[in-house]
Amino acid sequence: MKLKSIMKPMAPTVEAGSYLAVCVGVVFIGEQYIPPFGDKKGRYENRLMFVWDIPSELDENGTPKQLSKAINATSSAKGNLMVILSGWNSRTYTKEELADTEVNDQLGKPCMLSVGVNENGYVNVTAVSAIPKGIPAPVSNTPFIKFDVNEWSDEGFAALPEWVQNRIKESTEYQKLHVPTDPVDVDTSGGQQAGAADSGQAQKEENPI
Repeated sequence: MKLKSIMKPMAPTVEAGSYLAVCVGVVFIGEQYIPPFGDKKGRYENRLMFVWDIPSELDENGTPKQLSKAINATSSAKGNLMVILSGWNSRTYTKEELADTEVNDQLGKPCMLSVGVNENGYVNVTAVSAIPKGIPAPVSNTPFIKFDVNEWSDEGFAALPEWVQNRIKESTEYQKLHVPTDPVDVDTSGGQQAGAADSGQAQKEENPI
């Protein structure tokens, strides 16, 4: 029996296609480890995550479904951040302009998302662009999600959705901030009781050979 005969792909949250969306979350989730993939070695990246509402797609509770994308926070001309913000805001950035951009200004801003779904049901936002002229902009009443792991707030962290908290917990910043402080008892006797060690020493002295 091959595993693929019993493994079922997860159901995608949305189908592949294009969707009108509204940005409801901008979260700096910190330095994250990116596992090796293809010819790329494992590495650490500073990751910025956008969260969007899809008002046309509702869940069983009548709440807009959401999509997110975490990208490397770099000003590289070929980086995803440059590509996404340039398409979303319909402008070209220099590296200096991008580095000086207030990314929280994207909160509440509508856009068009291109979405792909792989054979395992994994949904991926493949492109972000401005809404074409003449198309009404979508709106959302979802409270904004905003957090920066470098400006830590216990209250702000507690207010985040659990799935966002879990992403932040994987960061090196979170792990450094939450090093265990409980004392740990360490046995330094080498695993022997003092009496046993003394007895062995006495026996060694009586039997030098």
